[in-house]
Amino acid sequence: MAASLTSERLSAIPVERFEQATRWVEKTRQVPPQVALVLRASMWLARVDSFRAAEDEALATGEHSATLKEHKFALTSLITDGEQIVRTAGKLGWPAWFAEFSMNDVSATLNSLRTTFRCQHGAKNSRAVRARLEAMLGEP
Repeated sequence: MAASLTSERLSAIPVERFEQATRWVEKTRQVPPQVALVLRASMWLARVDSFRAAEDEALATGEHSATLKEHKFALTSLITDGEQIVRTAGKLGWPAWFAEFSMNDVSATLNSLRTTFRCQHGAKNSRAVRARLEAMLGEP
C-alpha cells in the first residue's frame, strides 16, 4: 500500500503531473476561477479513487496494518485538500454549467474520508469504557 499511496497513477500519467497542471491553471488569470475549481475537484476525486483502490489492495494482501502510518498521512492530505475545495466553492459558488458531479458529491466524499479517519485512526475506547462494556455485555 505504501508504494501505491506515494506513487499514484492515473491513466499511466503520474498524478503529480496533473496536480502541477492544476496549480498552474489556478494561478493563470486567464482561466475563470470556477473552471480551475472544477479541475481541482476532478483531480481530487481521482486521487480519492486511487487511494480507495490502494486501501482495497492493502486489505486484500494483508498489508494494511503494516502501512497505517502511510495510510494516515495520505488520508490527512486528502481531507485537507477536500476541505480547501469545499471552502473555495463556498466563496466562488459551484458552476451551474458543470453537471459531471456536484458539490454534494465532493462533500459526501470528504465526509467518507473523515469517517475513515475517525474509525481507523481516531480515539479508541479507554480501559474504563471497555470494562463497562464487558460488564454490561457479560463478556470477558
